[in-house]
Amino acid sequence: MKKGGNFMKFLKNLILSFVFAGFMALGTTSANAACKVHLGDFDWDSANVHTAIASYILEKGYGCEVQATKGSTTPIMAALFDQQIDIITEVWRDNLVQLIEDNLAKGNIIELGVNTPSSTQGFYVDKPTADKYGLKSVDDMKKPEIAKLFADPEAPGKGRMTSCISGWTCYTINLVKHKV
Repeated sequence: MKKGGNFMKFLKNLILSFVFAGFMALGTTSANAACKVHLGDFDWDSANVHTAIASYILEKGYGCEVQATKGSTTPIMAALFDQQIDIITEVWRDNLVQLIEDNLAKGNIIELGVNTPSSTQGFYVDKPTADKYGLKSVDDMKKPEIAKLFADPEAPGKGRMTSCISGWTCYTINLVKHKV
């Protein structure tokens, strides 16, 4: 499939996800025509775009009064789990696996699906370097000759890797992984 085809498939799935989310929030009766929907928005750009699209569809397509509350992951997710927020349009699931699983099991939330395919988290190295040194996994960093490739020139006993922005959940997760 061509690159443009993947984008169109993504766009179609994104729009369908928002329409489905709108129906879930609104119900299907005409009594809901004057609905109110509270969206949770996060402090990163892609979530802002998804929330803006959902807001537009809900306001213009369904006549809803939409309120969006912007914040960091912890307070927005807590508000979602407590039903103070109706919909979030994006979450980095890998950062919150246990919380999401627990709240799915309790029936506090419904997961509608993935809106951005192939958005994975991990440690990446360019292919030529991986091929040259036979890198297959983060465990390869335990080999002294491999660790030396990523040595921090300012602190040679430590490695230098790019991680998430300080304060983000993934930053804390990666910090723990680095220590392990």
